[in-house]
Amino acid sequence: MATVLTDVNIYTVSKDGKQKSLLGIAKQFTTPDAEVVTVEKKGVGDLSGEKLPIGVKLGTATLNINGFDKNLYKIIANPFKEFILIIKGSLKEYSGQTLTEETPARVVLRVSGAKFSQMGTFASQENVEQAIELNPTYSRIEVDGKVLSEIDISNRIWKVDDEDLLLTANKNMGIF
Repeated sequence: MATVLTDVNIYTVSKDGKQKSLLGIAKQFTTPDAEVVTVEKKGVGDLSGEKLPIGVKLGTATLNINGFDKNLYKIIANPFKEFILIIKGSLKEYSGQTLTEETPARVVLRVSGAKFSQMGTFASQENVEQAIELNPTYSRIEVDGKVLSEIDISNRIWKVDDEDLLLTANKNMGIF
C-alpha cells in the first residue's frame, strides 16, 4: 500500500480571515522540522548518558516562489508580524494501481519572515525565482479533520494525537 500527497495548494490568511491562494506563485514548500529538545542525564560511573525529552522546537520553513509578488513581499518583509500559511492537499492511498481512499490533509503554520531576497534571482528570458525562509512559531497537522500534531512555541503547547505532552510540566510551573 502506498500513500501520496497530491493536489497541494498554499494559502496566506489575512487578518480578516480571508485566504489568498499562492497557486501559480508558490513553486515548492518545505515544512519545518520538529526537533525534540533533550537534556542529558548522566550519573556517576555511567559510561554514557540518557537523552531525556523536555520540549520541542521548530526549524525554519522554506517557500520557493516564481516571480515577484508585491503583496506577499509586504507580508514577509516585516519580521515583527506573524502571518498564517495553510497548505491543503489530498492524501491518496493506493493498493497497487487502485485508489482505495482519498482524504483531505492540511498543515497550518504561524510564521514570520526570516530570510528573503530583495527581488530574487534574475536570468535572461527566465522568470525570477526566490527562496524565502520563514520562522514558524506554530504548526498543526490535520488528516481527514483529525489533528495529528500541534506545536505552539509561544503558548507552550505540544500535542500528539490529542495528548498534551507539556500539560503536567506547565501545571507544575503554574502556567496553566
